[in-house]
Amino acid sequence: MDNIASASPSRANRIAAGFRLIYAELQYWLIGLTPESYHSAKASAWEDLGNFKRAAKHLAAFLESSESSQIRALLAYCYSQMECWSDAAREYTAVIAIWPHPSFVLGLAEARFHLGDVAQARELTASVESSSTALEPFVEQSLAFMKAQLAAASNPSLEHNQA
Repeated sequence: MDNIASASPSRANRIAAGFRLIYAELQYWLIGLTPESYHSAKASAWEDLGNFKRAAKHLAAFLESSESSQIRALLAYCYSQMECWSDAAREYTAVIAIWPHPSFVLGLAEARFHLGDVAQARELTASVESSSTALEPFVEQSLAFMKAQLAAASNPSLEHNQA
């Protein structure tokens, strides 16, 4: 979750994302993409480049004209990558109301954890762990990450060492 996808994109990926940005711009002005298609294409390219601030701007613009839980989930992810935890929590909460995927629940748990609501983070993490649904590998990694974060937060010896 936290910095799992933080490796910088390769040169080929940066070039491909740059071409996608140019292509989306040309399509918008010459062919007439819908605002949703335009903002979705731009957000995807910016996210691939690791520019989460620009990606979030386009995702928010998308949501001004059309609701999409997938786009809202990506917006929440971008906010969490920028460490805008209250914005991430707000967006994850909205997504979970429609699409309670375990990865979004863990995203909300991480946001709540960083906002200081460790009890809520623990409750959300436990709800994913106790789910009878088989978890995808990336969700299992996220679950392990959150459990480690919560264990460290509840270990008083770590607090004394950091003081």
